[in-house]
Amino acid sequence: MALYRTIPYFLVWNLYLISCLSAAETTFLLIRHGESEWNALQKIQGQIDIPLSANGLLQSEQIAVFLTQNHPDIAAVHSSDLLRASVTAENLSKKLGLYFSQHRSLREISRGAAEGLTYTGKKELYDTLAQKLNEEFPDRKDRWKISEVPGSETYEQAALRIRSTLEKIGTIHREEKVAIVTHGALIEVFLVDIGACETNLHLPNCSIVQISYCPSKEDGPFQLIEISSPLMCK
Repeated sequence: MALYRTIPYFLVWNLYLISCLSAAETTFLLIRHGESEWNALQKIQGQIDIPLSANGLLQSEQIAVFLTQNHPDIAAVHSSDLLRASVTAENLSKKLGLYFSQHRSLREISRGAAEGLTYTGKKELYDTLAQKLNEEFPDRKDRWKISEVPGSETYEQAALRIRSTLEKIGTIHREEKVAIVTHGALIEVFLVDIGACETNLHLPNCSIVQISYCPSKEDGPFQLIEISSPLMCK
């Protein structure tokens, strides 16, 4: 008897559905929030809930208009639950006529004892130890397991957190375009983790990182399409 006659029809159908779903591609627009009050002061926020500045509120309105005009096919909006991201997402969702979902797992990288310091202050306190760790652990994967700042989330933990969250959202929104409003350092670490760049970038407020997600791709499920900072061009 031929092999195909011994396989139940429902099993063949299920295998076909699984192959189709794994090949379905989701497009993510990873958007850094508008300027916060501490961005303007060059202070490290981490997961401290700092609101948008007046300029940041304006930026959130401008990026909402830009995205509505240039990406009208956005099907869903997801956001960090911190104010600077959720307010940016709320302005976008209103423009698109969509609800938005907030996720603790899309928060900025926790900076532990460095939260509340200026960038200069952090460098003075922790730069010597950071350089020592860089020399001791030249391989990125090893270095990412350790933070020089007490109580800080490691880059390895942050990368795993955003990757896992995007995979879950991608499973829900197959073959759709999804806006993800989150934080600069978290996006930058994610880009390094997926091999889109070798070192951390600096993404201006309201930058957009376009990513494709397809679980079945042999060269990796996440692929960088484009990075843009439309408000910097105004």
